[in-house]
Amino acid sequence: MKGNVHVSGFRPYVGIGFGRAVPKHRMGFQFDFGLQFWNKPKVYCQGHELKKEYDDEDGDIMNIAKHVFAYPVINFRIVTRIL
Repeated sequence: MKGNVHVSGFRPYVGIGFGRAVPKHRMGFQFDFGLQFWNKPKVYCQGHELKKEYDDEDGDIMNIAKHVFAYPVINFRIVTRIL
């Protein structure tokens, strides 16, 4: 079984971070975390969009998918200065 999740093309991101774009010394780091909002996702299974009538008796997949509107994001980067 193969499944896909399609989300909106416009996905705003809200987060907070720590670090410098250009490090004071030779190496530095950046860290940030936040949420990427992607609206209501559409769930596909083998090319067909899952709706309530295609799901199992309880509708578990669609009940979970309709409540997921944001994706947590955590980034950690090591940055270096060339010169």
